[in-house]
Amino acid sequence: MNKTLLFFIFGIFLIAGCDSDDDPTETGDGKGDVFVQVFFNGQPVEDATITTDPETLEFTTDDLGSVLLEDLEVNNYRVFADRAPLGRGVSPVMVDDNNLTEVRINLIPGQYVSPNLTLSTSEGQNTYDIEDPITFVGNLSDDSDPNTFTITITSDVDGELGQVQPGENGNYSLLVSELSEGQHLITASTVDEDGLEASRQITIFMVREPEAVIFDSIVVVNGQFKLYWQPSQEPEFSEYNILRSDNGADGFFRNINVNTDQATSSYLDPDIEYATNYFYKIRVVTNNGAAVESESLSARYLLEGINLETGIVRLKADRTRPYLYGLDRVNNNLLFINTSTNEVEKTIFVGSAPVDIAFSLDNSEAYIANFGSTQIAVVNLDTQEKIRDINVDVNIGTWDGNPYRLAVLAGDRLAFTSEDQWNNIKVVRTSNGVNLSSAGSIYQPGLLTNSTGTILFATESGSSGSSAIRYNLEGDNLVEVSESASLSNSFRDACLTADDKYLFFNGNKLLTSNLSTSLGSFNDKILACTDSGDIVVGERNIWDGETFAIISSLVVSPDLAVIPPGSRQAYLYVNETSQLIIVDLTE
Repeated sequence: MNKTLLFFIFGIFLIAGCDSDDDPTETGDGKGDVFVQVFFNGQPVEDATITTDPETLEFTTDDLGSVLLEDLEVNNYRVFADRAPLGRGVSPVMVDDNNLTEVRINLIPGQYVSPNLTLSTSEGQNTYDIEDPITFVGNLSDDSDPNTFTITITSDVDGELGQVQPGENGNYSLLVSELSEGQHLITASTVDEDGLEASRQITIFMVREPEAVIFDSIVVVNGQFKLYWQPSQEPEFSEYNILRSDNGADGFFRNINVNTDQATSSYLDPDIEYATNYFYKIRVVTNNGAAVESESLSARYLLEGINLETGIVRLKADRTRPYLYGLDRVNNNLLFINTSTNEVEKTIFVGSAPVDIAFSLDNSEAYIANFGSTQIAVVNLDTQEKIRDINVDVNIGTWDGNPYRLAVLAGDRLAFTSEDQWNNIKVVRTSNGVNLSSAGSIYQPGLLTNSTGTILFATESGSSGSSAIRYNLEGDNLVEVSESASLSNSFRDACLTADDKYLFFNGNKLLTSNLSTSLGSFNDKILACTDSGDIVVGERNIWDGETFAIISSLVVSPDLAVIPPGSRQAYLYVNETSQLIIVDLTE
């Protein structure tokens, strides 16, 4: 405790009480008495200790707060009063020869500091099962040695639980093996040598923990998770809490549903995202606040499909063979995906960063745009082997750039363009890559041709607007014929019907004979269309290509999509799972 004495400076008094030539410690020839009275908040203080300076004897006040100091040498004194834990006081006095001097001392509080005590449980919780032991912990801080203290811990229900002495650092702990069921007010208390007390209280609840439910299973119902468990048999049942973690088994489980019907044994979670792994627990809460959680179960919503086990950036369907072709830009591969077996049948290296694929007009070869080089790979579709490379001059024209999109034209011609804000369309020989012509200045275009290779469509993906442009092939040159209005979306690739009549681009259905004619629009980016264009697949929905109405919503938003010629099945590629999901368009 703080033993610091508040000694007030009384020099002014002493100087005022004697001449400047007097010695303040000079002793007189006679003796006198001092009658001392001690008060605290106006009340007399019993058992206050009285001392003087210069030093005499030690005195103690009576029940009236007074004491007589007899036969003191004539002198100037300071009289001190000390009574813990009330406070201390001091007063000057001059002792005259053969006289009685009265002095009144008022104790000043705050001169004694009580110990500081903390109290909690080792786990920091306030609810325990009645069969669990509890360790109470805390810290005592004081100017005195903590080892001199004894801390008593009590319960308002079970009485004294034990006593403990703190260690040198003031920390203490007490293990209590059992407490009665119900609410307890726990008190830790101590007292110092001056009689100053310290205490701290916490409330804890001793409950009978319920039995956890048996969490049976999670099943997918219409794109939602349905949880099944065996109902709780707790007599004090209050509610079920459905807990879900979106961040793994060790993540935070938030309460997504509360159900007070004890007979309930299932819950349907409608708020799930495709391919996300969710973890669930069922918590039972009783009327006394006790709770217990089941074991966790996890579920991930995935549709059936073809697992490619790699990412692809482009997907095309063979016009006659039961194959899809995917381009793996990272690993520089072409994937042969068999739609009869729904398996990746073969993978071959085709060049640096392949990003686009186009088929020869007789469908015997595939041309691969390798954006990481100035080469276009040629693949024999019967042998499924790369047979050669076409080296192209990317500096011909106004804008340079490696092949990014390409299309096959009639008469041993191939058109390619690059990936930049502005690009030319370059026409080369497929046999040797010799440049034939250059046309256009188009913002990040996609390319596709009609079935005879005599018409080329360039589809922009501009930042402020995008247009589709039609070019007719006249000799070795591309001649612009028509252009659509500027469209708001910015998706470079388009879909052409088998009869070459309609172009689906940036959510619009355009008439290819005059691209300025839009027959209608979809509130979606169109990724694929059937041969006739009666059904189209967007990022969010499957649409009626003739009425522009939604046929059905997609469970997952695909990154790529293709509908093979003559097929009523769509293949949707989801990059997050590297899956090709098969959707039946007849349903």
